[in-house]
Amino acid sequence: MHPELQSLAHLLADGRFHSGQDMCEQLCVSRTTVWNLVRQLSGLGVMVDCVRGRGYKLVDALELLQPDLIQTHQKGARVPCDVLFDIDSSNRYLMTMAQLQPARTLHACFAEYQSAGRGRRGRTWVSPLGANLYGSVLRRFHTRPAALEGVSLVTALAVLRALQDLGIHEAGIKWPNDIYARGRKLAGILLEMGGEPSGACYIVAGVGVNVRMPEGAAHAIDQQWIDLAALTPHANTGMREGRATHDCMDAGVRATQDAKAEEQLPTSAGMREGRATQEQLPSISRNRLAGRLLARIAEAYDQFQRHGLDVFLEEWYRHDLTYQREVQLHTGDTTLIGTAVGIDAHGALLLKHDGRVQRYFSGDVSVRFASGVPQ
Repeated sequence: MHPELQSLAHLLADGRFHSGQDMCEQLCVSRTTVWNLVRQLSGLGVMVDCVRGRGYKLVDALELLQPDLIQTHQKGARVPCDVLFDIDSSNRYLMTMAQLQPARTLHACFAEYQSAGRGRRGRTWVSPLGANLYGSVLRRFHTRPAALEGVSLVTALAVLRALQDLGIHEAGIKWPNDIYARGRKLAGILLEMGGEPSGACYIVAGVGVNVRMPEGAAHAIDQQWIDLAALTPHANTGMREGRATHDCMDAGVRATQDAKAEEQLPTSAGMREGRATQEQLPSISRNRLAGRLLARIAEAYDQFQRHGLDVFLEEWYRHDLTYQREVQLHTGDTTLIGTAVGIDAHGALLLKHDGRVQRYFSGDVSVRFASGVPQ
């Protein structure tokens, strides 16, 4: 990504107006270049207002990630962390690091924007710039890969602990590691592994958390979703969860209705009622969330290394959203319908169907939540 675009994002992040002339001087570019950069920024999911005589501002201020703040919020864990402005995939970044730097035992990475963010089973993870949280953690274990059965569930519990640190207590886990609240997806985890079958191995855990989903990005999500902004006091939940509607899909550069724009600008019909003003930051701090995620994941992996999955089972059952529910398990081309009756000592799903209880280590689970929508 062009470095001037990164500079523009930092300049506009405060949500205040910046004149075109001031932006030209600070970025050392022409007015035409400023306009092109603003258009590029809007293409990354950031809505920009433009008012004649006042300049440009973001519709919603951004809290960009800062390594020192993330370290502060780890509160003693001190996981080494890279903060990148843009990347294809934070998981891919750390998988490459694990292969090239075998002495690296613990490392993390966050990105403001991912061009090729991935979810489980090859799905795309929508990653608008500076809005949600996208990161990965590399951890080496001095054990064989087979001994890491259940680490996916442990990662989900660590994410849940981090959310609880921020006062979010209504989330739970859909096996194996999806975080849901109010029947909608709040966060997802992608776990990848490498190493030798007979020796030490490493995992890279990618975590994506919906913090404040921009209206223009929501249309690309193919499932019911919710963000942290909807779970905090005074949230306008009708606009912070669900599927995007056609009248709030278009992110971009926007001219206000009561003034002419500095240039000929396209407009977006975004629904803005109930949203924070331009000078307000989200009530959930992305830096604090990033710090707590690193601390909780490092803590959980240390526990898992010493004690295995057993010490997590009681906590798992307290937050298991599928327990004793009728579910559909999709494995390849097969769909099984049964009742989820928990997990075994290795983290496998226990599914009761046709009068028998069988265990499954992989697959997608759909469960009908209170909303009546299978997820």
